[in-house]
Amino acid sequence: MTSVSISPARDVETIENGYRALSGAPWLAIETPNLAAGRIYELRYTCGVAQDVVRPLLRFVRRGETLGVVAMPAPFLGSGLWRGRIPNGVDALWINPVARPGPFFFAVEELRPASIATRLRYALASPKRAFFAASARMVGLDAEADLNLRWVYGRAETQDYRLFRGRRRRVAPTAAETDGPRVMVVVKGPGDTEGLEDTLQSLMRQTDPDWRVCSVDLASEATDLLSSRCADHIIRGCAAREGGDEIVVCLRPGDRLDEMAVACARAHFCREPSHTIAYADEIRASAGGLEPVFKPDWSPILHECRPYVGRAVFVREPGAAAACRAAASSEAWVNAALDRADAKAVGHIRRPLLQAPPTAFPAMAPRPALVRRRPPVGIVIPTRDRMDLLRPCLRSLFDQTDHPSFSVLVVDNGSVEPETIRELDRLTRDERRLCVLSAPGPFNFSALCNRGVAALDCENIVFLNNDTEVLQPDWLDRLSEFAGRPDIGPVGAKLLYPNRRVQHAGVVLGMGGVAGHFGDGLAESAEGWLGRNLVPHEVSAVTAACLMVSRAKFEAVGGFDEVNLPVDLNDVDLCLRLGARGWRAICDSRTVLLHRQSASRGGGAMRLQKVYQKERDYFLARWGASVRDDPYFNPNLSLYEYEPALG
Repeated sequence: MTSVSISPARDVETIENGYRALSGAPWLAIETPNLAAGRIYELRYTCGVAQDVVRPLLRFVRRGETLGVVAMPAPFLGSGLWRGRIPNGVDALWINPVARPGPFFFAVEELRPASIATRLRYALASPKRAFFAASARMVGLDAEADLNLRWVYGRAETQDYRLFRGRRRRVAPTAAETDGPRVMVVVKGPGDTEGLEDTLQSLMRQTDPDWRVCSVDLASEATDLLSSRCADHIIRGCAAREGGDEIVVCLRPGDRLDEMAVACARAHFCREPSHTIAYADEIRASAGGLEPVFKPDWSPILHECRPYVGRAVFVREPGAAAACRAAASSEAWVNAALDRADAKAVGHIRRPLLQAPPTAFPAMAPRPALVRRRPPVGIVIPTRDRMDLLRPCLRSLFDQTDHPSFSVLVVDNGSVEPETIRELDRLTRDERRLCVLSAPGPFNFSALCNRGVAALDCENIVFLNNDTEVLQPDWLDRLSEFAGRPDIGPVGAKLLYPNRRVQHAGVVLGMGGVAGHFGDGLAESAEGWLGRNLVPHEVSAVTAACLMVSRAKFEAVGGFDEVNLPVDLNDVDLCLRLGARGWRAICDSRTVLLHRQSASRGGGAMRLQKVYQKERDYFLARWGASVRDDPYFNPNLSLYEYEPALG
């Protein structure tokens, strides 16, 4: 094991029980003079468990210059473990453990080379990725090799949550402030005494003693049990202390709070005094063991279609305890509180703080009928030759779409095949809704799309790849339903491979190191993570293979970036710039198109890596904080799996 010492490097100072971040990017330095060049290492670290959960950033430094930055697994149980390759020549490692100013605790437990057995086990678990990494290294594609290695090592060594928790559990000291309102626990019946016993034991194990408990609708035997177990904490009649400043959580008999639940809830409301609600992740017990339910940050459209918030909910507002007592159920109380709250007042504690008995996940709620406001839509399709793709795309548009007012603009990037030229000429004569804009020159997707918008006069714009096919007559109505809302910007669809497996149901920032399609490969009818494969839901970005946005919002942010992002990541950048203006991105998974995924784009691996790497470097420099922490994903999930997996 390499000797580890850690010290402040930038924007951080040492305080009692930890450090204080002086900005949102504090860095601690690990001096590592004896690192073996190009080896796979294991780095284990500990954080304060009442802090915000984010992925720590690991920076590779050589003689003061940065060689690269990677995101490490979030230590949501107190301890985290990163495995990966440290580049040649690195003489120091810097770590950014938190993403906001304030006190925090962080320590490095060990840094050591991974054993041969560990490397072999991971290589055998991902043989294709391991082969690609080795092959890319042999031909000098180091960035591609390192990317594949991150996919090899980016998943936890076990997906058995009970075993994972046993290895990661730490109750480390914390520098986070927890001075503030106490927590009122309302136990709302009915329930058996055995379940109540489990709930009360979890309360008595709390590391923070500033909590009180009361009961509603419990049988007399259960009430007696509560009085005997929690005599020093019980409050009769759920009376709040003077001023009504309580943090209220409503439990059923059988629910178990994590021992850090009270401390984490109090710390959250100290950090976020404007919040009135904070929900946490959960653990569900089942016949197969313990299953973590990791949630995104507040996603009101997803919650409307698939209620996901659950019962691990802490409410801080006047009268919360009385409202809980009067509500028909804990779910009704939570939903009423969410209905009252402003979107900016709803927070998310990214830790499992409640273990619930086996229960069915809430059913999907039916969406109301479409509000058929049908503004004119202009569809922009960049293309170059490949009439074998464009022909079925156009045919499906004109044969399948029932929207009364749409037009199609094919932006021709210098087609030379006689068949393409003849066919486009014939189509523009036969189809009044089709126009062709000639745009020869080097391929620049952003510029082609921007030129297309400039040539159109319509309220909503759809960017559509030439290798897509429409499958539903009302697809434009479905997308328009969201695009017309004042708080929503880009709207995307679920895209399917020709084999009807999912190719896109939204973009996750940080996946694969930059951005990727979480859920890739799912069956069309599979629910996916929290049902998102079947319902509309918030995302950070959607692909421009099918993206609708209002013209006014598109023009407000200056369109696609044709200077810095001509080919790659321009759609994600557009969505993030729209998001920065307050316009959320939506993927409507009820709207489905076929996509033959980049079938018309060519180029050798060496050329593509060089082009894309330049654009990725620019993208990461601009959006590094967003890539680190996608609010519509969860930092406790792996960024190197297409389905939910521990990182």
